[in-house]
Amino acid sequence: MKKVFLFSVMALIGCVAFSQSKPKFVDLVMGNELKVSKKESMISIFASDETGVYALKSDGKGFYGLNSNFIVQHYDNKMKLTHQEQIDLKYQDKNKDLEGTIDFGDNIIFLTSFINQKTKMKYLFMQSLNRNTLVLNDDIKKIGEINFEGETKFNSGGFGFDISQDSLKLLVYYNNPYQNKENEEYGFTVFDIEINQLWSKEVVLPYSDKLFILSDYIVDDAGNVHLLGRLYNDKIKSSKGGKPNYKYLLLSYYSDEAEHKEYEISLKDNFITDLKIAINENKIICAGFYSENAFSSIKGSFFFGVDMNTKLISDISLKEFDLNFITQNLTDKQSAKIEKKNAKGKNVEMYEYDLHNLILRDDGGVVLVGEQFYIHTVTSTSTGANGVRITTTNYYYHYNDIIVVNINPDGEIDWAQKIGKRQRTYNDGGYYSSYAMAVSGDKLYFVFNDNGKNLLYNGRGTLYPFSSTKNALATLVVMDSEGNQKREALFAQEKKSAILRPILSNQIDKKSLVVYCTRKNLEKFVKITAK
Repeated sequence: MKKVFLFSVMALIGCVAFSQSKPKFVDLVMGNELKVSKKESMISIFASDETGVYALKSDGKGFYGLNSNFIVQHYDNKMKLTHQEQIDLKYQDKNKDLEGTIDFGDNIIFLTSFINQKTKMKYLFMQSLNRNTLVLNDDIKKIGEINFEGETKFNSGGFGFDISQDSLKLLVYYNNPYQNKENEEYGFTVFDIEINQLWSKEVVLPYSDKLFILSDYIVDDAGNVHLLGRLYNDKIKSSKGGKPNYKYLLLSYYSDEAEHKEYEISLKDNFITDLKIAINENKIICAGFYSENAFSSIKGSFFFGVDMNTKLISDISLKEFDLNFITQNLTDKQSAKIEKKNAKGKNVEMYEYDLHNLILRDDGGVVLVGEQFYIHTVTSTSTGANGVRITTTNYYYHYNDIIVVNINPDGEIDWAQKIGKRQRTYNDGGYYSSYAMAVSGDKLYFVFNDNGKNLLYNGRGTLYPFSSTKNALATLVVMDSEGNQKREALFAQEKKSAILRPILSNQIDKKSLVVYCTRKNLEKFVKITAK
């Protein structure tokens, strides 16, 4: 099941005291701030129930998924830690690797893998967690395997999984070891809510492993499997002669049919820069961004559907963004430059935007959510006192505007809006950057660390960058069904307290989100509930 998120915050804004005011649009429950080892790292908030939420940590004695030691924690509804246990992932006295965790039906399931070097086999196991003791039950079950004969463990294939929208079907996907000159091979198995195998299939595609790259896979409520991949013509290069050098393929496998259905997705001379798929009743919805110029910019959106009953694909609808949307949140100088370029008839596009979410509308339309993200490096060379030349490289991470594009069922853009944001940090991997998002009712909720000077920002004028934890203001933006935005601060950020990490969060019901906060050796959880 694809999860979306509703989010929370913390911050400081100049000399204005937010600690005395409560947010208007959400209620907050803040847990106690705890001191933890600097070696420990939070991995996920992976499950919830009526008693609270469950979190997974690495104790720092290994790398995530590779011989790590893990700690499972339970927090009650007041976000207080009630219990924690280190879990044992050993198999035949050797460590298994953690592939993922699933909140599936009444079970919390750990998926782990184990490599047998002698037999050149890689196995996937499923094991449930006892919610009361936080210990793995004695019900380990092998649910998949890969033969990597002739290869090393570093090219032993991999596993993935997905849960259907109704949460009653589980897809386990596996790809065989990479072979440079061989055809692409993969397989999958679908399970029901009781972990009974419904069906399984192994596939060899008539495409080179080197040229076909899988980008997404989903299982629908009927247990059918749909895979999305990019197929390059001759080499992995986005363009050739100024034209796209690739096309997308949608491969649908139906449990009651021997042959799969293959759909070619191409926009002729336009570049598909991002594409996502989702299931809406009996349709596979496909939507994304396109460009006329290159793979790194976007000119507009496209949309189409595949009827799973007739197996027919609808016409692809393309719609370019208007000039007002493109220039939104830019300075007057930047806007004037783009408007001048447009007046001369030159192509105008937006650069470095990634598509993150495809949200289904009740009427068959979709909402696309993306973010501008890029990294630039600065390398400098100096000569030390002893005459030795020293080269230093700094990495600057840019997480800027969020874009929201609301598309009608006919493919027309109902409206498009940008949420102004400037996050610019260096040599930190963007640790506190990006945003968290959730859908609650007919509203979208966005939360991110911002510069406090932007609290009254209305879409015009200067946007001040969030560049460090010293000027962090946790900001909430609520967007309604017409694209109207409202901003507010959630709570004041004390100088030495934990700070929001937007990517480590989980919407646990239709109104509430839990978000992780950390700084140095401090951590806490915050629960945010839409009013």
